[in-house]
Order: sequence, then structure tokens, then C-alpha cells
Amino acid sequence: MKYRLLGKSGLRVSEAALGTMTFGDEWGWGSPKAEAQNVYEIYARQAETSLTRRISTPTAPARDSWVSSFRAIARASS
Repeated sequence: MKYRLLGKSGLRVSEAALGTMTFGDEWGWGSPKAEAQNVYEIYARQAETSLTRRISTPTAPARDSWVSSFRAIARASS
């Protein structure tokens, strides 16, 4: 995994970032929970330094809850 400096902050972040905008399918589109968890787990194995959430999307409540549970599962298994 390659890392880059984030502006002048000195913070190193991975080149990979996961956008969770399409996590959730309660509006008839997007990824169901099992698929979203699979995507998250693959991403987390690579480098989880930049997980972004777009709160303005209609699936935000489910997505935020899912991401929190995915992180809890990952922490418990490490």
C-alpha cells in the first residue's frame, strides 16, 4: 500500500479510500448489508486510514450503523 502526505498536515494516508455512499438499500438502490460488509472487510485488510461517509445521502442512518458494526467486528477479531 502506498501512502501520501495529506496537504501540509504531516499526516500520512493510504492511496485507497472507501466511500460508503452506496451502503444501504432501503431506498431501492445501493448495497445490501452482506455485500457492504464484504466490501468493508476487503478494504480494511488493505488499509483503513480514510473511511469517508457522505451524510447527505438518504441511506446514511443504516450505513452509519453498519459501518460502526463492521468496525466493532474487525476490532473484536484482531
